[in-house]
Amino acid sequence: MRKKRAPADAIKMRKKSQEQYRHKVRRFTFQFSLKDTEVQEWFECQSDKGDYLKNLILEDKRRHLEQSHETYPSDAIGGFSGCSYEELMQRHKPATKKACRKNEPER
Repeated sequence: MRKKRAPADAIKMRKKSQEQYRHKVRRFTFQFSLKDTEVQEWFECQSDKGDYLKNLILEDKRRHLEQSHETYPSDAIGGFSGCSYEELMQRHKPATKKACRKNEPER
């Protein structure tokens, strides 16, 4: 039979595993406007909100890459004319927030 850990040891182990987990994930928050109740209600209905957001972002990225590819066959995506979607996704990974900002519309 396994020996039970002392409560202090169990707390230390739990804190250690929580700390390790925190280094493996990145958290962020976002806010809905009071006018966006329909959007918020839909989001709240999703069973796995993280997965839902991830899929939305990846689908949006795919559409933007395909649109850029159709509009500017070689220049818009760094000369990757004729590449498959998977190749485009691998080659077009912004490394920084600055790289992402290049795609934002002018304010």
